[in-house]
Amino acid sequence: MWLLKTLLFVALLVVLILFAMGNGTEVEVHLFGKLLAGVPLYLVVFASTVVGLLCGLAFAAIRELQWTMRERRWRREQAQAQREIEQLRRAPVDGLEEAERAPVPPETLR
Repeated sequence: MWLLKTLLFVALLVVLILFAMGNGTEVEVHLFGKLLAGVPLYLVVFASTVVGLLCGLAFAAIRELQWTMRERRWRREQAQAQREIEQLRRAPVDGLEEAERAPVPPETLR
């Protein structure tokens, strides 16, 4: 497995080096009102890719956090409902003796 990972890493590295060699032209970049002159094109492409990946990662992390919070709230509500059910099972019913109450099967309460 480590051999496969190493080969993939080397292949990716070779592709990136070939890409950088083919796109070494210097370009002007206007970034937030500033002019950056003489920046290699491959550096602009790589930086743009990294920024895009970080933005995607941030959005994915926010979405995961939302799911986690929703699940936590659902589990808390479920536990509260289960406690209420247990309290209602144990509560005496007015007008009935303990022996007269019919037991409620647990599977009907879920």
